Amino acid sequence: MGISAPASASSLNPAKFQHFQTRIQDRMQHRPRYRLLQGHPMPKLMLHAEDSEREMLLDFLPIQDRKLIIGVIPHTFCNPQVKDCGWCTFPHESYSAEKAHIVSSRVVEEIETRSRRLGLGRKEVDSIYFGGGTANLTSPDDFLALAIALDESLKINSAEVTIEGTPQNFIDHIITRDAAILDVLETLPAASKRISIGVQTLKPESIEEMGRKRFGNLETIDKLIGKAHKRDISVNGDFLINMPNQPVAAMLSDIETAIRIGFDQICLYSLVLFEGLGSTWSRMPEKLAGMPQVETAYANWLRVRQMLLEAGFVQTTQTNFERQEVNQGPNKFRYELSSFDPSGVDGIGFGPAGITMITDPKSQRGIKILNTHKSMRYAEQIEKSDTAFGFWHYYANLDDLLMGLWARNFSRGFVRRIEGYDPVERHPELIEALVEAGLLTISPKRVEVTTRGSFFTDTIIGLLTEERAQQIREGNQENQRIIARNHLNDYTDFYGDSDDWGGGGM
Repeated sequence: MGISAPASASSLNPAKFQHFQTRIQDRMQHRPRYRLLQGHPMPKLMLHAEDSEREMLLDFLPIQDRKLIIGVIPHTFCNPQVKDCGWCTFPHESYSAEKAHIVSSRVVEEIETRSRRLGLGRKEVDSIYFGGGTANLTSPDDFLALAIALDESLKINSAEVTIEGTPQNFIDHIITRDAAILDVLETLPAASKRISIGVQTLKPESIEEMGRKRFGNLETIDKLIGKAHKRDISVNGDFLINMPNQPVAAMLSDIETAIRIGFDQICLYSLVLFEGLGSTWSRMPEKLAGMPQVETAYANWLRVRQMLLEAGFVQTTQTNFERQEVNQGPNKFRYELSSFDPSGVDGIGFGPAGITMITDPKSQRGIKILNTHKSMRYAEQIEKSDTAFGFWHYYANLDDLLMGLWARNFSRGFVRRIEGYDPVERHPELIEALVEAGLLTISPKRVEVTTRGSFFTDTIIGLLTEERAQQIREGNQENQRIIARNHLNDYTDFYGDSDDWGGGGM
């Protein structure tokens, strides 16, 4: 079988191995979801944060000598002419300039308060990502205020800073009618700057169907890339493939054009769409019927991926491809790669729907916190209590928290030093089944995701977290809350007055 060490065929439980073979086949017949982006557990399995817990959580987070990334969501507003562009499942609300100003002002307050309480001023930040919603709908003045808050609260001079948004709004802002967002980004005291634009597709008929016509066209994007590069700002483009009734020739045409006009990074997202998802298209039978079969979608992705590789791009994550000269230079993109590495990176999220994930290898524990996702509700909570924590999950061990590692190549010895056990030995039948399915390769020193595994990452992560997720579903949430709160108290006792403790109203 595929595992060279430590498992052998004779040491595997045949019934468990067959069970996982069946589960892999079943999962690979269904369309991928967003487990990797959200991290385990998914929001619906987390504890709802009670008022009495928010202050406790604010002071809990430990500050360790680990890489730190920051996610900032100024608001969750966007302004397509079609609800959710037809397919989007991320937090989004109808745009209001007045409300966007109110919410982004509260995000400034959250940055200042949490940074002070956690002592983040002495922490150097590796990368900062302004997301959304549509982050560049933020007024230039409000974006500047957010940037100043980060610069005054944290050490960002060595950081990569990215803001995402629609093409038109970068060169002709809805409020100022100019490229002021680019100007603010250019002046930030950071090591490298980047914009990430939601292109999705370059086909005019598809753009119009999504209600994105006023977001810009190919001419807009070409002009934007030129303006960004003149300011030494790198450009990423997000593209959708495997949309309903989308020919593979159209996918290849989009990416070939993207390569030609000078994108530094290209992200490929195979559309997530199935009945019951909640998006507009998921309620339209003709859209569902037009989706390619999963194996066809994989074959399409392989062809687009091959085009990028032949053009000199390097695949850095499941979705991200960047030009080789960028990947090997000082402006190599950091945020996406770091966000999938909870073993060595902590992440703090500010703003509505911001995600915080902190790992403490010393105590073998960790925590995930999700901010309230409704923008005005978030603003009300920040004004009332300095926090807007909506959901939380406490990791009593690191096994669950480090599941994101299985989406990338990693050293078995490295995880053994962190967790105290070999990750392959922990799940021998499942890992062997994943190897047999062609999703992983295992050597005595490393776990590596295959090309096929890159497309079916959701299957890998879903199966590794399946048993724990089922335990959470079947458990009594109030009992889980009591256990988690007791763990937090034990955690405080673990550190006592140690200098390693980052909480305590700093």
